[in-house]
Amino acid sequence: MPQLTSSLRSPLWLLLFLLLLVALTQLPTTPTTAQDRLPTPNRPKITGTTASWPAIANASGYRLLLREGKEPTPDAERIDLDASQLSYTFRNLRQGIIYEVRLRAIGDRINHRSSDWSRPAFMTAPPPATATPLPATDTPVPATDTPVPATDTPIPATDTPVPATDTPVPATDTPVPA
Repeated sequence: MPQLTSSLRSPLWLLLFLLLLVALTQLPTTPTTAQDRLPTPNRPKITGTTASWPAIANASGYRLLLREGKEPTPDAERIDLDASQLSYTFRNLRQGIIYEVRLRAIGDRINHRSSDWSRPAFMTAPPPATATPLPATDTPVPATDTPVPATDTPIPATDTPVPATDTPVPATDTPVPA
């Protein structure tokens, strides 16, 4: 027994013990995966009722979240888009309602996990577009009931060339007589 105690006190065993202790403290405490999380997008840019954003590298698509108001609601609408689509115009919004819009980059689930949701952007649905009225005028438009007389007389041919113009000739469904 005295030999065993003296061998444990040797500097080599002490060095091995310290190395093992350091190695154990360097082990990760949480499991790691081969997947990287995509970066969280910036909040979408809102122009009118259109949201736009820059491309996120390695995203296989995007998901927009649209909900009424500034408070979380369970009835949020989710819109899935292709990776090439970097903007989306919302339709059928209710006039005067504030909407929250968030964006998420979708990963391929093999090499990349989906990002976290962006910070919210807000938009207010505008009133429906209306026609702009023409300005009123005091000049009357002359009306006529005089019909244009019809004729069977052909228009005589001429050797005078017709000048070229850039004005297009309107299309018609009336056949040209042979």
